[in-house]
Amino acid sequence: MNTRSLEDYARLLKLDETQKEAATALMDGYIAAHKTATEEIEGKFEEMQQKAMENRDWQKMGNDASKLMVEYQDKTRKLEEDV
Repeated sequence: MNTRSLEDYARLLKLDETQKEAATALMDGYIAAHKTATEEIEGKFEEMQQKAMENRDWQKMGNDASKLMVEYQDKTRKLEEDV
């Protein structure tokens, strides 16, 4: 979803200005929360990479990365459900 598609849906559904503002606020909140979740996972991945380089334990990093991806998917899925 982006601003353009939101405008298209607003026209299709004949939303009034208040409804469009509410939908825009929901979309903006979702985008901000998704961005935060993505930045968090990127930071965690960087930490994992540093530890793996120091410890040379790439298998542990792979296992931890898999868990982290599941956590990220769960978090972003919840964000989508809450919208």
